[in-house]
Amino acid sequence: RVMRCVHGEETNEWKLELIRHARYSVEISGNFCGGAVFVRALEEIGRRMDERRELQVHILSSPELLLAAERKLIAALQERWPLRFHFLETNTIVKKVLWGRAEDLRSRENHVKVVVCDERYFVVGGTNFQQQMGSEGAHDAEVQWNSSLYERFVLTASRDMDVVGRSEEAAAHLRRYFFRLFRHWSADRRAPYAVSFHERVAQLSEEELSEPL
Repeated sequence: RVMRCVHGEETNEWKLELIRHARYSVEISGNFCGGAVFVRALEEIGRRMDERRELQVHILSSPELLLAAERKLIAALQERWPLRFHFLETNTIVKKVLWGRAEDLRSRENHVKVVVCDERYFVVGGTNFQQQMGSEGAHDAEVQWNSSLYERFVLTASRDMDVVGRSEEAAAHLRRYFFRLFRHWSADRRAPYAVSFHERVAQLSEEELSEPL
Protein backbone atom coordinates (compact mmCIF):
# COMPACT_ATOMS: atom_id res chain seq x y z
CA ARG A 1 0.00 0.00 0.00
CA VAL A 2 1.39 3.45 -0.99
CA MET A 3 0.06 6.97 -0.42
CA ARG A 4 1.31 10.17 -2.03
CA CYS A 5 2.10 13.15 0.19
CA VAL A 6 0.80 16.57 -0.87
CA HIS A 7 3.84 18.54 0.34
CA GLY A 8 6.95 18.33 2.51
CA GLU A 9 5.24 19.34 5.73
CA GLU A 10 2.89 16.38 5.41
CA THR A 11 5.83 14.13 4.54
CA ASN A 12 7.74 15.05 7.68
CA GLU A 13 4.63 14.59 9.85
CA TRP A 14 4.41 11.04 8.49
CA LYS A 15 8.07 10.48 9.34
CA LEU A 16 7.36 11.58 12.91
CA GLU A 17 4.31 9.30 13.06
CA LEU A 18 6.33 6.25 11.98
CA ILE A 19 9.07 7.05 14.53
CA ARG A 20 6.44 7.47 17.24
CA HIS A 21 5.26 3.88 16.73
CA ALA A 22 8.54 2.15 15.83
CA ARG A 23 9.14 -1.11 17.68
CA TYR A 24 12.45 -2.57 16.52
CA SER A 25 14.30 -0.34 14.04
CA VAL A 26 14.43 3.17 12.58
CA GLU A 27 16.67 4.12 9.65
CA ILE A 28 16.80 7.76 8.54
CA SER A 29 18.70 9.23 5.63
CA GLY A 30 17.69 12.86 5.65
CA ASN A 31 20.25 14.46 3.35
CA PHE A 32 19.79 17.75 5.24
CA CYS A 33 18.34 17.42 8.74
CA GLY A 34 17.66 20.21 11.20
CA GLY A 35 15.28 22.75 12.64
CA ALA A 36 12.19 22.28 14.78
CA VAL A 37 10.90 19.22 12.93
CA PHE A 38 14.17 17.32 13.42
CA VAL A 39 14.30 18.35 17.08
CA ARG A 40 10.84 16.77 17.42
CA ALA A 41 12.13 13.64 15.68
CA LEU A 42 15.08 13.31 18.06
CA GLU A 43 12.80 13.85 21.07
CA GLU A 44 10.40 11.19 19.78
CA ILE A 45 13.32 8.82 19.22
CA GLY A 46 14.47 9.35 22.82
CA ARG A 47 11.00 8.65 24.21
CA ARG A 48 10.54 5.58 22.02
CA MET A 49 13.95 4.17 22.96
CA ASP A 50 12.92 4.46 26.61
CA GLU A 51 9.76 2.51 25.87
CA ARG A 52 11.27 -0.08 23.51
CA ARG A 53 14.55 -1.42 24.85
CA GLU A 54 15.20 -3.41 21.66
CA LEU A 55 14.82 -0.39 19.33
CA GLN A 56 17.88 0.33 17.15
CA VAL A 57 18.24 3.73 15.41
CA HIS A 58 20.59 4.68 12.56
CA ILE A 59 20.70 8.20 11.08
CA LEU A 60 22.63 9.68 8.14
CA SER A 61 22.67 13.47 7.89
CA SER A 62 24.70 16.29 6.43
CA PRO A 63 26.14 18.43 9.24
CA GLU A 64 25.53 21.72 7.41
CA LEU A 65 22.07 22.56 8.83
CA LEU A 66 22.46 21.03 12.29
CA LEU A 67 22.35 23.73 14.95
CA ALA A 68 23.13 23.66 18.67
CA ALA A 69 19.74 22.28 19.78
CA GLU A 70 19.95 19.31 17.44
CA ARG A 71 23.59 18.57 18.27
CA LYS A 72 22.84 18.65 22.00
CA LEU A 73 20.06 16.07 21.59
CA ILE A 74 22.22 13.88 19.33
CA ALA A 75 25.07 13.91 21.86
CA ALA A 76 22.68 13.01 24.69
CA LEU A 77 21.22 10.09 22.73
CA GLN A 78 24.69 8.82 21.80
CA GLU A 79 25.84 9.02 25.41
CA ARG A 80 22.75 7.29 26.80
CA TRP A 81 22.49 4.52 24.17
CA PRO A 82 25.92 4.09 22.54
CA LEU A 83 25.02 0.59 21.31
CA ARG A 84 21.53 1.47 20.08
CA PHE A 85 21.67 5.03 18.69
CA HIS A 86 23.98 5.50 15.70
CA PHE A 87 24.39 8.92 14.08
CA LEU A 88 26.72 9.49 11.13
CA GLU A 89 27.47 12.83 9.47
CA THR A 90 27.70 12.66 5.68
CA ASN A 91 30.27 15.35 5.03
CA THR A 92 30.47 16.60 1.47
CA ILE A 93 33.41 15.11 -0.42
CA VAL A 94 35.19 17.74 -2.50
CA LYS A 95 37.82 17.16 -5.22
CA LYS A 96 39.30 18.96 -8.17
CA VAL A 97 37.85 17.84 -11.50
CA LEU A 98 39.46 18.39 -14.88
CA TRP A 99 37.17 18.95 -17.89
CA GLY A 100 39.53 18.95 -20.84
CA ARG A 101 41.44 22.18 -20.37
CA ALA A 102 39.02 23.62 -17.81
CA GLU A 103 39.26 22.95 -14.08
CA ASP A 104 36.52 23.12 -11.49
CA LEU A 105 35.61 21.92 -8.00
CA ARG A 106 33.08 19.12 -7.78
CA SER A 107 31.45 17.66 -4.68
CA ARG A 108 29.81 14.38 -3.72
CA GLU A 109 27.12 14.14 -1.06
CA ASN A 110 24.46 11.80 0.24
CA HIS A 111 21.25 12.98 -1.44
CA VAL A 112 18.97 10.14 -0.33
CA LYS A 113 15.84 10.99 1.68
CA VAL A 114 14.24 7.94 3.23
CA VAL A 115 12.84 6.73 6.55
CA VAL A 116 12.28 3.01 7.20
CA CYS A 117 10.67 1.64 10.35
CA ASP A 118 10.50 -1.98 11.48
CA GLU A 119 11.40 -3.16 7.95
CA ARG A 120 7.75 -2.66 7.05
CA TYR A 121 6.87 1.04 6.83
CA PHE A 122 8.69 3.69 4.82
CA VAL A 123 8.71 7.28 3.56
CA VAL A 124 10.77 7.99 0.45
CA GLY A 125 11.02 10.91 -1.98
CA GLY A 126 12.63 14.32 -2.25
CA THR A 127 11.90 16.08 1.06
CA ASN A 128 14.73 16.76 3.50
CA PHE A 129 14.13 16.17 7.22
CA GLN A 130 14.63 19.89 7.82
CA GLN A 131 12.20 22.61 8.81
CA GLN A 132 12.62 25.09 5.94
CA MET A 133 12.99 22.41 3.28
CA GLY A 134 9.91 20.50 4.39
CA SER A 135 7.20 23.12 4.14
CA GLU A 136 3.90 23.46 2.27
CA GLY A 137 5.92 25.29 -0.38
CA ALA A 138 3.31 28.02 -0.69
CA HIS A 139 5.04 30.80 1.22
CA ASP A 140 8.48 31.85 2.43
CA ALA A 141 9.57 30.21 5.66
CA GLU A 142 10.89 32.43 8.43
CA VAL A 143 14.69 32.46 8.70
CA GLN A 144 16.09 33.09 12.17
CA TRP A 145 19.07 35.38 12.63
CA ASN A 146 20.95 32.63 14.46
CA SER A 147 20.59 30.27 11.51
CA SER A 148 23.68 28.68 10.04
CA LEU A 149 25.27 30.12 6.90
CA TYR A 150 23.87 27.27 4.80
CA GLU A 151 20.39 27.71 6.29
CA ARG A 152 20.29 31.37 5.27
CA PHE A 153 20.89 30.45 1.65
CA VAL A 154 18.65 27.41 1.18
CA LEU A 155 15.34 27.90 -0.58
CA THR A 156 12.83 29.54 1.74
CA ALA A 157 9.94 27.79 0.02
CA SER A 158 10.57 24.34 -1.42
CA ARG A 159 8.24 21.54 -2.40
CA ASP A 160 9.02 17.92 -3.31
CA MET A 161 7.10 14.71 -3.93
CA ASP A 162 7.17 11.79 -1.49
CA VAL A 163 5.29 8.59 -0.80
CA VAL A 164 4.42 6.79 2.43
CA GLY A 165 4.14 3.03 2.16
CA ARG A 166 3.59 -0.25 3.94
CA SER A 167 5.30 -3.18 2.30
CA GLU A 168 7.71 -5.66 3.82
CA GLU A 169 9.32 -6.32 0.46
CA ALA A 170 9.83 -2.64 -0.44
CA ALA A 171 10.89 -1.67 3.09
CA ALA A 172 13.43 -4.52 3.22
CA HIS A 173 14.90 -3.37 -0.10
CA LEU A 174 15.14 0.25 1.11
CA ARG A 175 16.68 -0.89 4.39
CA ARG A 176 19.38 -2.90 2.63
CA TYR A 177 20.18 0.11 0.46
CA PHE A 178 20.31 2.35 3.55
CA PHE A 179 22.92 0.16 5.22
CA ARG A 180 24.99 0.13 2.04
CA LEU A 181 24.99 3.92 2.28
CA PHE A 182 25.80 3.80 5.99
CA ARG A 183 28.82 1.56 5.35
CA HIS A 184 29.94 3.79 2.47
CA TRP A 185 29.82 6.98 4.53
CA SER A 186 31.44 5.27 7.52
CA ALA A 187 34.43 4.57 5.28
CA ASP A 188 34.42 8.08 3.83
CA ARG A 189 34.60 9.60 7.33
CA ARG A 190 38.05 8.05 7.66
CA ALA A 191 39.21 9.57 4.38
CA PRO A 192 41.13 12.88 4.23
CA TYR A 193 38.37 14.37 2.09
CA ALA A 194 35.64 13.73 4.68
CA VAL A 195 35.12 17.30 5.85
CA SER A 196 32.53 19.95 5.11
CA PHE A 197 32.51 21.60 1.70
CA HIS A 198 33.92 24.94 2.89
CA GLU A 199 36.54 23.29 5.13
CA ARG A 200 37.76 21.15 2.27
CA VAL A 201 37.96 24.05 -0.18
CA ALA A 202 40.03 25.98 2.34
CA GLN A 203 42.37 22.98 2.83
CA LEU A 204 43.03 22.27 -0.84
CA SER A 205 46.68 22.78 -1.64
CA GLU A 206 47.93 24.08 -4.98
CA GLU A 207 49.27 20.58 -5.73
CA GLU A 208 45.88 19.01 -5.05
CA LEU A 209 44.08 21.65 -7.08
CA SER A 210 46.17 20.81 -10.13
CA GLU A 211 46.32 17.02 -9.89
CA PRO A 212 44.07 14.98 -12.22
CA LEU A 213 41.60 12.43 -10.85
